[in-house]
Amino acid sequence: MTTTWRSGLELWLDDPEGEDPAPETSHPAFAKVAPPEFYDKGDEFAPFGNDSGSDMLGNVQDWYLDGVTDDELPRIVMGSLGDWDTEGITDGLWSGDSDVIDDWFAAWGSIAAHHVYHETNGVIAAAVGQFKVRGLLDPVMRRAGLFALAVKRGSLDDGDLRYPNWEHTARARAGAEAVRRVLIAAPVVGSPLHRGEPLPTGLDRKALDALGGPAT
Repeated sequence: MTTTWRSGLELWLDDPEGEDPAPETSHPAFAKVAPPEFYDKGDEFAPFGNDSGSDMLGNVQDWYLDGVTDDELPRIVMGSLGDWDTEGITDGLWSGDSDVIDDWFAAWGSIAAHHVYHETNGVIAAAVGQFKVRGLLDPVMRRAGLFALAVKRGSLDDGDLRYPNWEHTARARAGAEAVRRVLIAAPVVGSPLHRGEPLPTGLDRKALDALGGPAT
């Protein structure tokens, strides 16, 4: 399966009976910037290579087929997190900022690492998945994805202190950085990049990278 249409939206979808995701079943804007590991469901440090990420990509595609629009997706994604048994550990985390992340890790630390792992992977996969399916990001979905990435980095920082000899640290951090670069490259609905307009004077790609991505 490549493209189909629902609710006036062009969707790039994987074959549910096929192999791993592929550039050929991804929006060209996504395929242009996504590294090869993003299509590998066996790479646990890639967005769709872990159980939560793989399931979320399937959910995102199904939700779009059911008629969900770009701006409805973030609400549905965040609502789906309530279906996961986090025992209240992550309550309030997803509406916070960097200070909230630091305070949360100080309070919970490794006790909640399992729950954070699954939720952050799910939200990251949803953001990357929207880009893959639609070739763009809703501003709220983009913010949620970058916030989840900040939480993941907080988890890695916490892990460095508790488990300094973990052999997969470099791969995990490289995977997080790859996600950041792809989310930054995604056109955001309503932004100059999405509308095909020139960037504001003096705001080049390097400046966008420093800001964390296109302004909305």
